[in-house]
Amino acid sequence: MFNCRRCHEPIAADAGGHAMCSDCGQGFHFQCSITEVNWRKLGKNRDSWKCYECKNTKGSKDGNKDLNPLGNSDGNEDNNAKKNQAGLSPTTGNTPVTENSMREMFNEFSKTITVQIKEFEKSIQHSSDQMDTLLSRLDNMQEAFSHIQVKQQAMERENAVLKNTVDNLGRQMMEFEQKSFERNLELNGVPESVNEPKAIMETLCKKAKVDIPAENTYIMERAKTGPATKPKVVIIKFESKLVRDSILKGCKVSKPQVGDFTGNTAANAPVYVNEQLSPNYKKLFYQANQIKKEKNFAFLWLADNKILFKKTKEARTVRIYCTDDMK
Repeated sequence: MFNCRRCHEPIAADAGGHAMCSDCGQGFHFQCSITEVNWRKLGKNRDSWKCYECKNTKGSKDGNKDLNPLGNSDGNEDNNAKKNQAGLSPTTGNTPVTENSMREMFNEFSKTITVQIKEFEKSIQHSSDQMDTLLSRLDNMQEAFSHIQVKQQAMERENAVLKNTVDNLGRQMMEFEQKSFERNLELNGVPESVNEPKAIMETLCKKAKVDIPAENTYIMERAKTGPATKPKVVIIKFESKLVRDSILKGCKVSKPQVGDFTGNTAANAPVYVNEQLSPNYKKLFYQANQIKKEKNFAFLWLADNKILFKKTKEARTVRIYCTDDMK
């Protein structure tokens, strides 16, 4: 094995895939010198073939008679004729053939790369079209989303108005319901053994220091349900709200006790006299009282069919329509 004089890459000596210079005796790859086809065409002339370097060196020794670095002297016409028969240039040996081969390779490469570039351009155009389509869809989606946002905001505003309307209607209904109880009183703590309406009314008015109303101006009854451990509530329904309010106001001051109704002075348990609440107001008052205890609010009370509270002694009075009003 030896190396190519031109590229210095190894050449297998027994492969036959190389050209051998008759002057310097060194080998060349076909791609580094003469093409393999032209080498085969040389036939017996292979023994006289010279590489480019040796031809150039000889031209220099002859006094540069031929300006062509690959040319021969004028006395080599026969040799040139033989080279013409072999398909080589009389001056450059294998150079024109190599250039033609390279030109063919370049043309083929140009065609191939042109096709590939066109395919690449088509691919780029296809990708660009797809991107344009995607961007168009995104624009449409964004526009649709903007419309949805506008509609949603409008619906939110509408819902807020509707909620406010519903809340107001709910408050009005609660007030209307409570208004039907505005002439009633509840007595908590009166023993069930005391069941004479006239006696209860006389004791109540005496304690409140007001005149006793006529028996036909009120209705008194016991509630049918209540805790088993406590007396059931006594409910009094007056024809006149003024009469009810005067008794309620007097009882808030005098604070009646069980002994006032039984005659037992030792029975000093309180009897609570309050406005009767509608079921919804009663539930709301219970929930509000739980919040008051949890958050240590100062006051929670009833006045003129209204539930009122104050967070502190110095805070303003707030009317409660729902537990959210206590936040």
